[in-house]
Amino acid sequence: MKKLAHSLGLEIDKIYTESKSAKLPNNRPVFLEMLKLLENNNEAEGYGIYGIFCWKIDRLSRNPIDSGKI
Repeated sequence: MKKLAHSLGLEIDKIYTESKSAKLPNNRPVFLEMLKLLENNNEAEGYGIYGIFCWKIDRLSRNPIDSGKI
């Protein structure tokens, strides 16, 4: 993904990794942090998140509530 982002001229500010189940909503604190930064475009933290770059979209969300948030 890093090579693909680089070839597309995209900058990756932060990489999120989480291994908790996504079967139930609000069960993944790292995912919720990522969404919060995306919603707020938090420049105060030193980076802004303008989108999600994801290799396997079916692993990003496994329940309808998280899918709706994305």
